[in-house]
Amino acid sequence: MIVGIIINETETYAEYTAIKYTPTYTYEFSGEGLKPYLLKQQLGNDNEISIFKQIITEADKYNLEPTLIASVIESESNFREGVVSNAGAIGIMQIMPPTGEWLARLLEKEYKEEYLYDPLYNIELGCFYLNMLLDRYDGNIHSALTAYNRGIGGLEEFKRKNKTTISGYSEKIIERVEQY
Repeated sequence: MIVGIIINETETYAEYTAIKYTPTYTYEFSGEGLKPYLLKQQLGNDNEISIFKQIITEADKYNLEPTLIASVIESESNFREGVVSNAGAIGIMQIMPPTGEWLARLLEKEYKEEYLYDPLYNIELGCFYLNMLLDRYDGNIHSALTAYNRGIGGLEEFKRKNKTTISGYSEKIIERVEQY
């Protein structure tokens, strides 16, 4: 079973080497401009490897920590690609269709709701959105994560009621990042 990918610091992001290991759940990710990361996900097929490649690619594009993205995905869908929430959020990063349409328009990408089921498309939109939220809230990770989870309006309502942007969701994500 493939349980990890090594990206050498001298290689480009297009060059990956899968490593075999059992029964460990440790994955080292390093690359140009990235420090090593440990991720706790089992990689059992090419699609799962593609997901981790996409996480690294989008993390680099938006200067996000790959462990942050992995933590959001783990919390939102537990890395299940086709999941739909009771609220209607779709895919691996749980994007609401109207938000997905808006993000795709901003990225000048074609949009169809069924595209949200594609994990690579979903990760691209989700990372772009998370980066936008971090910019909007001047790098405040709690504000960005709470808005990601509740929506921008939901964050404002949460802040009015609680006098803080620190939510159980944002604390859970940050705790997961620290565990990685």
